[in-house]
Amino acid sequence: MNQAASKLNYTINTIEDFPNVELQKLRDTARTRLQELPFVTDKQELWRYTKPRQFDFSKLDKTGSIDWRLEKFDNERSEFQASGLTLSTGLKLSQYLDLLTQIFRRASDDLAEQSIIELQLAACSSVHVLHVARGTQIEEPVLIRPVVQDNSINAAVPLLVILIDNGASVKIVEELNFSLRGLYMPRVEIVARQGAQFSFASVQRLSTETQYLARHNLLCERDVVGDCLHLASGASCARVDLDCKMTEPGASLRMAGFYVSDQNRHVDFHTSQDHMAPHCYSELYYKGVVKDRARAVYYGYIKVAEPAQKTDAYQTNRNLLLSSEARADSIPNLAIKANDVKCSHGSSVGQVGEDELFYLMSRGLSRTTAEKLLIEAFFADLISRVKYDSLKEYVTEVILERLR
Repeated sequence: MNQAASKLNYTINTIEDFPNVELQKLRDTARTRLQELPFVTDKQELWRYTKPRQFDFSKLDKTGSIDWRLEKFDNERSEFQASGLTLSTGLKLSQYLDLLTQIFRRASDDLAEQSIIELQLAACSSVHVLHVARGTQIEEPVLIRPVVQDNSINAAVPLLVILIDNGASVKIVEELNFSLRGLYMPRVEIVARQGAQFSFASVQRLSTETQYLARHNLLCERDVVGDCLHLASGASCARVDLDCKMTEPGASLRMAGFYVSDQNRHVDFHTSQDHMAPHCYSELYYKGVVKDRARAVYYGYIKVAEPAQKTDAYQTNRNLLLSSEARADSIPNLAIKANDVKCSHGSSVGQVGEDELFYLMSRGLSRTTAEKLLIEAFFADLISRVKYDSLKEYVTEVILERLR
């Protein structure tokens, strides 16, 4: 990558070529486009709070493929199989070529941000499509988790497409719980067709050796009902860009986010609730706890296009600081072009109450135990919104594990 490498000062070296020739061409095209773009800098608004230099893109000198496992979301974690559910890769991706082409060619309005999008595609090391067939109703939640094929790699840049066809229903939990000494830079595309219902949860528990830079895109068609949950408790530096588009009338999407940042960790969520059609609903509620010398960033947008009348959209972010050196930035935004809408946003950053701590400690509790109880109370209303019990228990377990 001559020009791109000079702009990035790094090279991209993917160990394996795609077995699908058409996908190989799409990746090569992304590399060409990347050469023509200015790379993102911290002068851009979207990168003021998490700097590009916090991610070591030199790790892209040796990227390797990721495989995905489908398992039952229980203690046994046995293989998950269901009629109407398929996971495809390699030559089997030909049937999804039109959809994958759209994904590879999608553009951003921001040229600098486009460079990150192109980088993820140019360095893409594996492609998988999880397809829930039309009308399929899968009651039990399915766990999907990535498996690193080669421990010697420095980076992994997978593309996972989740296609939920017309009238289908599914619950999916993505678990990231592995160690990669370098950069994990996934892209997840969820395409929910007309009348689909889904729950998607992404739980990030990566080791401190790993940097995590993810892009999650949701596209919701007519009358889709979706729930999306993100939990971040791992990685040394973690950023998720979540872009949710409601492209047809009647779509409804609820988003919940949990993050716990301690030691010197840095966690960042950038979200976009993009209402492109009328009569759609979105509600986002994110909460975070920050302690020690850690930092958290939440940057959110509600966007309402001119045709998107009768939009209902809400955005809330709350942060609790457990030390004087902890820091949280909360930046909610509205961009509304329609005139018949209901939209609101709110945010807060506050220190743990010393009076509350004193009261609990006066009852014989240690400061650590008292803080833990206050944190449980802080997250309680958000946890109560989690749709099913097994996920609710898992989210609680991961949060408490980080606080031990």
